Amino acid sequence: MRRILNFEEIADEYSKKINNGNPNMSKISRCDYLIIKENEILFIEETDFSKKDLLNPNKYSKEIIENVKKMWGSLSIFNLYIMEKGYLDKISGKDRVYILLLSKQNRKFIRVISNIIKSLIRYKDSGYSYVKYKFKDS
Repeated sequence: MRRILNFEEIADEYSKKINNGNPNMSKISRCDYLIIKENEILFIEETDFSKKDLLNPNKYSKEIIENVKKMWGSLSIFNLYIMEKGYLDKISGKDRVYILLLSKQNRKFIRVISNIIKSLIRYKDSGYSYVKYKFKDS
C-alpha cells in the first residue's frame, strides 16, 4: 500500500475548521506532502536553503522554529484526519518520518543541514520515529 496525499489541501481544510472559517486567523504550519507506505508514514517538507543566509544565527534559529512548527502542526492535522476518516487501525505501529526534501544546490550546505537535522531530532520526542533529509533526484 502506498498513498501520496497533498497534505497542504488537507491541512487547509482542517485549519478552516479549527479557525471556524475565519480567514484572518493564521493557518497551521504543516509539511507539503504525506506518503503512507507499508510500514512508514513520510511527512515531506520541500525546502531550499540556498536562498537563505543560515550562517546568520537569527535566520538559522527561525528556520529551526519554522520546521518544528511544521513537524508538530503536520502531526496534529494528520491525527485529526485519521481519527475522522477511521484510519487509526491502518496506521498504528508505522514509523513516522519527517523528511526535508532539498534541491541539489543545497549540497554545499551539508554541514548546516546536518546541524538543522540534529536540532530537529531534539524536538521530535515520541511524535516521530526519525528526522532525515534527502536530495531531489532531478
